[in-house]
Amino acid sequence: MTATTSPLRDILRRAHAINLAHILGDEDEVTAMLVGLHDRHGLDGVATAMRAIEIFDRVAAQADGMDPNRVTFAVVAS
Repeated sequence: MTATTSPLRDILRRAHAINLAHILGDEDEVTAMLVGLHDRHGLDGVATAMRAIEIFDRVAAQADGMDPNRVTFAVVAS
């Protein structure tokens, strides 16, 4: 994690990678990434990532059938 990367941004980046590995069925990679996430951010980081993945999945389910070229998502941390 670089000095310009916030902990939340790192957690969200890792959550995205974990979710993608899960979708692709690579459960060994999911486990390895969860261990790395825990090592870096502890249980709070894992809980935050799991919540983000839940949100990603809900948005994807709701967006099914939408034109991906006309939909934009942004994560804003305060």
